[in-house]
Amino acid sequence: MERFTSIYRNTDGWYSINCPIIIMAGALLFDAEEERLIVQLKLRKMTPKKITCCKVRVQAYANDEICETIDDYSYNYLDIKLEQVSEFGSQSPIILESEFARSFTAQVTELMYEDGETVRFDDEEWSTIPAMVRIDSYLKKPALVKVYQRECGSKYKYLPQKKGGLFLCSCGNINFGENSRCTECGKQYADFEPRIDIDYLSRIVEAQQEQVRKAARTAKKCLIVAVILALLGGIAYMAIPMGMRVYKYNYISSHLDATDRKTYDYLCELMREDYKDCDEIYNELYAWSVVITPVDDAGHPATSFSRQANAFHFECSLSGGAPGQRENLEIVLTIRNAVFREDWNNARTGNTRNITILRGNRGVSEGNGTVRVIDSEGNTLASAAVEFTN
Repeated sequence: MERFTSIYRNTDGWYSINCPIIIMAGALLFDAEEERLIVQLKLRKMTPKKITCCKVRVQAYANDEICETIDDYSYNYLDIKLEQVSEFGSQSPIILESEFARSFTAQVTELMYEDGETVRFDDEEWSTIPAMVRIDSYLKKPALVKVYQRECGSKYKYLPQKKGGLFLCSCGNINFGENSRCTECGKQYADFEPRIDIDYLSRIVEAQQEQVRKAARTAKKCLIVAVILALLGGIAYMAIPMGMRVYKYNYISSHLDATDRKTYDYLCELMREDYKDCDEIYNELYAWSVVITPVDDAGHPATSFSRQANAFHFECSLSGGAPGQRENLEIVLTIRNAVFREDWNNARTGNTRNITILRGNRGVSEGNGTVRVIDSEGNTLASAAVEFTN
C-alpha cells in the first residue's frame, strides 16, 4: 500500500505580479502512515535576492468548489538561500488539522530578505498562471512547426506569450515582465514574434516546396539528357547521379523531420558521398535530448533531497536519435566528492526511465549536487542541479 494518496491537485498554480515567488503547483495528500491530510506546494523563487523566510497562507475547502473555508493555515519556509529561478517547498508538508478538506488555495503573504527587508502581500490579487500552449497546437500544420523549430531551435515547443505581466517563453520557462529576457534560454518575446506569424511561416513552406518541385524538374531534365546522350553514345552516367543528389538534398532541406524515413535514408546515402553539409544536418536532426526530473518517494517533482535518505529518485525522459537507434547511457549523481552511477542500457526515443540511486553506507554532504546523463562516448546530454538538506 502506498503511503500517500492524492485527494486534490492544482497544476495551474497562482501568482501575483508584485510578488517574486510563484506557486507553480500544489497537492492535497492523505498520509496513511500518519493518518492525516497534508498540502505540498511547489514554489519558484524569481528574484536574485536571498530570502530567509517565505510565509504562505493555505485555505482549505470541503469540496472542489470555492465555498466556506474550513481551515486557514499559515506556514513558514525558512532559509531559502537559492539562486534566481530556483524551486523549493515540495519536500515541506503543510499539515492540516481538518480531515474534511478536499481542495485548497494558496498565496504568499510575506517575504523576509537576508538584508532585513520585509514585504507583505496581504492585499495582493493572486491569479492563475496562464496556460502554456504547445506550438504544434497553435500552428496545427506539421510543416509550419518544422519551419518554426528550424528557425528557433528544436527545444522551443511552446507558443511564446505575453500575458498578465508574464513572459511565457517558447522553451517552457515562466518569466516576470512581458519584455524581459528569459532566465532559462536568454531570449525575449521579440525574438519569436515574427516567427509565430502563420503567413510568414507559410511563405517559407511554399518556397521550400517550390524548391523541391524545381529540383524534381531539374532531375527529370538531367535524366532526359542522360538518355539522349546514351542514345548518341555519350557518357550520361555522370548526369544521372548529379541530378539525383540535388533532388535528395532538396528533399532533406524541406523535410527536416526526425520521423521521416526518406529523410533518414537520403541523409545516409549522401553522407557516404560526403555531400555538402549532410553530416551537420544529421547530427542536429538526430541529436539525443534528455529531460531530468528529480522526484520524491511518492513520485512528485522535487527540488531537494534529505541527505539522510536511503535512495534518490529521478525520472529521465529521452527523445531524439535516428530511426531505430538505441544508446547505452549512464546517470551520474555528483555531490561534492561523492559520485553515484546507474546504467541505462538500450535506451531509445520515447523511453522514460525511473532511476533510483541507492546511497548505501556513503555519506552525503549538505549542499548542492548535480545529476547528469552521459552517452556512450562520454558526452553530457543533460544535467540538473539538486539541493541536499539535513
